[in-house]
Amino acid sequence: MQDLIIYFNLFLLMFSNGFISFPSSQLIYLSLGYILKEKTYLEVFCYIFIGAAGNALGNYFLFYIFKYKKDFFKKYIEKYLKVSFEKIESYREKAGKHLFYIVFTGKLIPSIKVFIPILAAFFDMKRSLAFIAFLLGSIVWGIILTFIGYYFGKSFDLKTFFICLLVIYLVIGFAFKAKSRK
Repeated sequence: MQDLIIYFNLFLLMFSNGFISFPSSQLIYLSLGYILKEKTYLEVFCYIFIGAAGNALGNYFLFYIFKYKKDFFKKYIEKYLKVSFEKIESYREKAGKHLFYIVFTGKLIPSIKVFIPILAAFFDMKRSLAFIAFLLGSIVWGIILTFIGYYFGKSFDLKTFFICLLVIYLVIGFAFKAKSRK
């Protein structure tokens, strides 16, 4: 029964992450890997799949809203992002057959994965292909991060684990800050 409650909460957290990008999937999966250090690989994969399914459904819900309410968001995008829809149409034509791969790989890039469902909606990606790309990207993302946490969980205590996470986030933050100055 306790595992069922954990599955349900993980599903809700990852649905929330897929829809409103909060809480961070990186933190959830890394922590999950650390917590599951005593579990078998099969149990770990069950947790990953439940989290990925929640994230993919949250992404699909966001995709659905933007796909069918595109006209409502059109004026805000043109006003605040200063992007015309003619330009978006030209990008859609260029993406063409590669849209599935763009969405899948975009789900693996931390700062971009938030906008991928919106991009898929504006490029009129088929609903079934969008869901499959969201699910596969979420599974791969979950496997990578959970097993990093799993490895650290077997090798380090909790204090060292969070210090390593902090150092990783600081290094990445400073790298992006230095790159943005150029």
